[in-house]
Amino acid sequence: MTSFRKDARGKRTRYDGVLFRSRLEARWARHFDVVGLRWSYEPLEYRCGPYTYLPDFWMRGPDCYVEIKPDEPVTGEYWMAMNLALFSNSNLFFLVGKPGEGYCLESVWYDFPSPLLNPIYDRTVTFVEQPYPSWLRLR
Repeated sequence: MTSFRKDARGKRTRYDGVLFRSRLEARWARHFDVVGLRWSYEPLEYRCGPYTYLPDFWMRGPDCYVEIKPDEPVTGEYWMAMNLALFSNSNLFFLVGKPGEGYCLESVWYDFPSPLLNPIYDRTVTFVEQPYPSWLRLR
């Protein structure tokens, strides 16, 4: 398993006045509009150790981050997403594949039973495959 994608560049695509880094991100933005969600594209840059992390979307309403991936996230992407969720105390969803054709990985929080296991955080995050959340479906 690789830590980070070697070439994560997609075909830049403009939608609704926003230049997206990939056509897949633009497709998801259109889907968010169709289902009536308010979103911000690449809202903030976060420092995660020696790396910077720029989450794809902040969803207003469900108040969570969304990362768009063409296929299963690699180890480094999970690590950075987990740190973003912990630092921001926000949920994060990986949407993998095209709208309606892929799958969703949702952040699931759990508490550490003892501060000795992790003296920095009293809880952590893992990602579990789930059906698309209700806020992501057509109403």
